[in-house]
Amino acid sequence: MIDINKLKIRDVVLNDSKKICEIYKHYVEFTSISLEITIPDVEEIKKRIENILSEKYPYIVVEDEKEGVIGYAYASKFNEREGFKYTSSISIYLDPCTHSKGIGQKLYDELEKRLKKMKIVQIVSVINGENEKSIKFHQKNDFIKIGCFTDAAYKLEKWHDILWMVKKINSLEII
Repeated sequence: MIDINKLKIRDVVLNDSKKICEIYKHYVEFTSISLEITIPDVEEIKKRIENILSEKYPYIVVEDEKEGVIGYAYASKFNEREGFKYTSSISIYLDPCTHSKGIGQKLYDELEKRLKKMKIVQIVSVINGENEKSIKFHQKNDFIKIGCFTDAAYKLEKWHDILWMVKKINSLEII
């Protein structure tokens, strides 16, 4: 049993890649939460971590003293164009056995805190329209829906709508 009060959030290290790969595999293989079709291998996960860290964005993991890494979250560039540098995308993934225990909230809170320090003004989350848990989670955290791309992705023999939800975390005067 996981004790949420004993969880540790820390910066990712490359040695976490294997566990991150195991967690992410579930979402790629069995869900449309991730719209990736091919499961990335550990080396690809390492490259992705290195890329995010090289851009100075946060990549964090949550660790249980017995189970090890049970979830992760990261922020990344919203768009390559320099004018978008105050907007960031976020992603949070948890071991499927740990859902609805407040762990995602702990990761999100830490991610937002770090993005505020980076002077990020707005966070964007791209969500499958069928992912009610994620939509409710983001609404609870004051994200608003700004758009829906209908039938934007195809996975698991089905078309999926994609929602864009955003949250302002700093004022426009921060820069």
